[in-house]
Amino acid sequence: MPNQWTKKLPLLALSAALLLTCCACAAQAEEEKGETAAKTAGTEAYSLTLPATITAKEQENNTLTLFLDGTEVGGVAVIAYENAAALDLDSLGDGHAEKELNQILQLVAPEGHVDHMFESYGEDGYLSLSLVPWPDRDEPETIHYLFPKGDAFYDLFFQADAIPDTEEQLLLDSFTLTA
Repeated sequence: MPNQWTKKLPLLALSAALLLTCCACAAQAEEEKGETAAKTAGTEAYSLTLPATITAKEQENNTLTLFLDGTEVGGVAVIAYENAAALDLDSLGDGHAEKELNQILQLVAPEGHVDHMFESYGEDGYLSLSLVPWPDRDEPETIHYLFPKGDAFYDLFFQADAIPDTEEQLLLDSFTLTA
């Protein structure tokens, strides 16, 4: 007559195999999670969260270049503008500050040759500027999000449609100016 352990040996072997499989799956899921985890980039002046598909390279003067699969798709630039932090962003959006808006446009696109669409998000603390090059220019449309701080705008910009909307939104939502 087989002893009690002999009868349970197949069940124990199956349990051990299931346990090993679960551990391996958990380890693989943790490894994949690490590969897709967002990263933080920035300088002493700002920070932002990078989606897993976006990489960043810090440049001179607090600027940053953003890449998707090795192709440049945007970045962060610092644009000097005296007393930018004191601007009433909502007045820019409702057309009461045409002079200031034209100055900002000239700083963002000094070569001109663009049509633009401007929106103010004063409650969120930034301006949005979409620049569409004239048809005779072989340049992509760019979207600029201008965050005022001190005597500068921190310009988070992207080539239009170069990255998925969800990733662009993550970059915009995570952009933070530091003290």
